[in-house]
Amino acid sequence: MKSLKDMRSRLRQLEQSKSTLDVLAAESGDWVTEVNTCYLAYSQYYATGEGVTAIIAVAGTAKLARETFKNRAPELFWGAMKVAQLAKRNEVVKQVSKMIPLSVLQLLETNPRGTTSFYGELHYNLA
Repeated sequence: MKSLKDMRSRLRQLEQSKSTLDVLAAESGDWVTEVNTCYLAYSQYYATGEGVTAIIAVAGTAKLARETFKNRAPELFWGAMKVAQLAKRNEVVKQVSKMIPLSVLQLLETNPRGTTSFYGELHYNLA
């Protein structure tokens, strides 16, 4: 178990616009490699006067990420869904992967592939 000081340091790093994966890669490359083989299904929906809604589903396989997304997200968002491997690390994947909690990444690494998924929604009201 990490100390409180270590956790605060990690939080400061994350607050400086680094994704969880970037912080972990700097700390240890061992299990980050496993997590990088996971898949992210995501959608960012922009609506004038309503704001931005970001939806993510992350899992050990592309199929499970896609299924998790479609089982939980409203059908309106399905058309804009994209699936990418976390290792892809383009700008959108970097931005969206900031929504993945550290504990989820650890579960994805330790559990058998295809048995664990995570779903999250974030809405920014820009009105």
